[in-house]
Amino acid sequence: MKAAVFKQPGIPLTIEEVNDPEPGPDDLILKVRACGICGTDLHWSQGNDPSAGWRHLTPGSVMGHEFSGEIIELGKNARSQFRVGERVVAQPFIGCGSCSACHAGRSYRFSTVVTRASPELTGAYAQYTRVGVAETLRLPDNASFHAGALVEPLAVGLNAVKRAGLQAGDPVLVIGAGPVGLSVALWCRFFGARDVIVSDRVEARAVRCVEFGATAAINAPMKMSRHASGRSQAGHRLWYLIVWVCRAAFNSALTRHRPMRIWWLSGYAWRRTIFPCQSHRERTPHHLCVCVLEGRLSVRDRHVGQ
Repeated sequence: MKAAVFKQPGIPLTIEEVNDPEPGPDDLILKVRACGICGTDLHWSQGNDPSAGWRHLTPGSVMGHEFSGEIIELGKNARSQFRVGERVVAQPFIGCGSCSACHAGRSYRFSTVVTRASPELTGAYAQYTRVGVAETLRLPDNASFHAGALVEPLAVGLNAVKRAGLQAGDPVLVIGAGPVGLSVALWCRFFGARDVIVSDRVEARAVRCVEFGATAAINAPMKMSRHASGRSQAGHRLWYLIVWVCRAAFNSALTRHRPMRIWWLSGYAWRRTIFPCQSHRERTPHHLCVCVLEGRLSVRDRHVGQ
């Protein structure tokens, strides 16, 4: 099959012929129909610096973990649960299937979990990819493959909002309007946040969040309005959610907004981490698919570029 292969940091991925994936007993082989480009992949391809908190990427690896596809082959134990031709999405790892963490639906917590862009597991920047039955979900009939590729990044935002303990009526400030910030804004409104104010250095990105449910946008370098000083449009004290920002931006926000009630920093961390948290938990992709299925959450045109 053809795949976009990582060679070394700083050079473009190259399209090459690589071996087709083969299913294990509990695996499925998908024909990739849609795959997003995550900021993680960009960091890997540009720097690949383990000392900065990034997992070392082996030359020859194939990235891509935000994807959807169609089943074309099944392992012997998977035939009772799925069938060829079904449209599915999958999480970006495969568990061993036999440990207590896997049995509890928490494969990501165990040391033997296999992640994409590793020598053991080809990512979805390829024609085909291997997924585990336990990590795979059917895509609702009314959701496109492009919507399916958004399940993983939307699940990141969902987990951040759930872990932060958002309550209906809480006012929120989201700093950083990248894909995760957009996802957080959407979920904050979904769960009943009163005011969702989004700040970003790129004005167009901050404004785009309004389409995702934000009630106001701030162009961070240009406007330090009363919203940024810690109060919402209605004058309520803001509840803070800090999402995917660089160290300098976080330090600046921390200096300006010390009195706020809750801080939540979502993103990749250094090795000395106080509260490690996976990007999504065992139920979040399922929850999101149910929302799509029931029409309670629209993800149409929720991609930054195509």
